Amino acid sequence: MERKKLKVAVIEPIGGHGGNEFYDFGICESVALSNDVKFYTCDETVLHENAEVKTEVIKCYKGIYGNAPKFVRGFNYLKGIFCSLFSCLKNKTDIVHLHAYGFSFFESLSIRLFKLAGFKVIVTVHDIEPFDRFGSEININYNKFLKPADVIIVHTDFSIECLSKILNEENRKKLRKVKSGDLDFVYNKDIPMDEARKALSLPLDKKLILFFGQIKKVKGVDLLINAFNRIARENPDLDLVIAGRPWKVDINEYLKLIEEDVKNRIHLRLNYIPNEEVPLYFKACDITVLPYRKIYNSSVILRAFDYGCAVIASDLPTFKEFVIDGENGLLFKSEDVEDLIDKINFIFENEGMIERFKKNAKLFVEENFSREIINRQMNEIFDLVLNNRLK
Repeated sequence: MERKKLKVAVIEPIGGHGGNEFYDFGICESVALSNDVKFYTCDETVLHENAEVKTEVIKCYKGIYGNAPKFVRGFNYLKGIFCSLFSCLKNKTDIVHLHAYGFSFFESLSIRLFKLAGFKVIVTVHDIEPFDRFGSEININYNKFLKPADVIIVHTDFSIECLSKILNEENRKKLRKVKSGDLDFVYNKDIPMDEARKALSLPLDKKLILFFGQIKKVKGVDLLINAFNRIARENPDLDLVIAGRPWKVDINEYLKLIEEDVKNRIHLRLNYIPNEEVPLYFKACDITVLPYRKIYNSSVILRAFDYGCAVIASDLPTFKEFVIDGENGLLFKSEDVEDLIDKINFIFENEGMIERFKKNAKLFVEENFSREIINRQMNEIFDLVLNNRLK
């Protein structure tokens, strides 16, 4: 018997503003394989205009970013919530899928309003600990925030483990893991390394190490700079590329770490990287290093695998869910600069290792993160919620 198509609303206001588009459409297009999906987001989201998608995009969240006064942007956000709420009511939506990044007032309000309106509400929790407060005491009432949700989705076993320690029994029963679909289905073309380097004005005659993503304290860019300062003295063939904008950090603290004699070998691109340029960085570089101190899920490692760039990552629980050490990448001891140096030297000293990692990583993505897998996982959750069989 053919399964009935559901009307699903995915509500994620960040969208194209913060580079979330591929993540969002990864979910939407996976669910849309067997359901009708509407995606409610901000007016900076444009990815669907460059690709054929099944998802209908509705830009309810207009003017919530930019230089307008904070109260104006807040009012616009509130209008976006009610715009999406009324649209879902008019459409007789079956499932509403919301997202929590920082456990903010507006995120909490959205969850409560949609639940009060009678919808079945699914909430994906991204960063359990808001990383702008990494290292500080966190004071969040997780149980109160998530109480209205029918299901709580996370993307890794580590997130399940962390939330299970925080939540009460009622909320723990709602926890489910779903694969992240943050893959580039638009710009991921077969681009030769030298062409990618020319397009980015990077040296053609060097081995390139990449750090990609927002520069945050939690991501350990300082560890990589300190490691490169030492590696560079002994290996003149290596350069470092740091691509991403600073986020709630003083970039000068990182620039001070760069030693004078290697300064010209560190290529800084401290800005937002447009979607169409993202694959160029991974295809231009030999390896990507993720020296993170803590992470609950990583789009960067998934995209690095899919773009065909070998990976060295810290041995955090989340990265161990992606990296099979020595098979599709390497792990180093978290916050251990000496071990990071050893692993970078090791990967470049062993001929053929990088190519083997690239091949195995690509296969890992194909076997574990397909749209069909995500569609099946989401449909199972939908069925549990609609039939009140969540245990």
